[in-house]
Amino acid sequence: MMCFSNLLLGTTDARIGGIGVFNSNPLDIEAYRELLLKKYSNAKCGKQRDTVVIDQQEDRPIYNLDLLVEHVTKAFPKFNVKVVSLASMKLPERIALLCRAHIFIAVHGPALYNIALMPREGTVLEIFPYGFHAPTFQTLAKRLEVSYYGWQNINKDRTRFHPEVLDRWDLEDAERDLIINAPKYDPQLPSPAVSYWTEQETGVVLKQIMDAVRKAGPQPMSGPKKAEL
Repeated sequence: MMCFSNLLLGTTDARIGGIGVFNSNPLDIEAYRELLLKKYSNAKCGKQRDTVVIDQQEDRPIYNLDLLVEHVTKAFPKFNVKVVSLASMKLPERIALLCRAHIFIAVHGPALYNIALMPREGTVLEIFPYGFHAPTFQTLAKRLEVSYYGWQNINKDRTRFHPEVLDRWDLEDAERDLIINAPKYDPQLPSPAVSYWTEQETGVVLKQIMDAVRKAGPQPMSGPKKAEL
């Protein structure tokens, strides 16, 4: 027998936009969000949105992250710019951080489920790696009334692939070659292809990202001057 003091059950990504399926009830998503905020948050979030959160994922890093942080800090000098690994944070810590987030930046992946912890006045910027795109988190943001902007890496030269991720599976050489030599991710590829095409290093185009940050949602309340890029 297994007992739980707390148990949360949620929908799979296929029910909120993964693989193009949009069947979850928006009221269920909203109820899940309210449950999290009410039950686990000891923070007084209030109405102030004074933080820019940039998630750093070990298995899908932004290789020019330092430059991105520098540009965001210059563009929003009166905001707290936090570079964190949400995966390593406990839920109450994530809630306390994201409930004050004006902007949340992350590469496509599990970290973006934390959109559910953001205020409706917030903005999320999703970074897609080369050759991969999915509507999952755009759908989630829309249903949570969070502003959304997506940026797609279309330049293979700004990508560092890691074929060694395929070593987790006992693939035939032909399957491995099929995944690596594909022009982009395709659901018809062997299932490990998802990891190969998402767990890559991405170099963002700073001007495009900064334009997206400014346009994707409400402007900072403190009205900082825009940085020259």
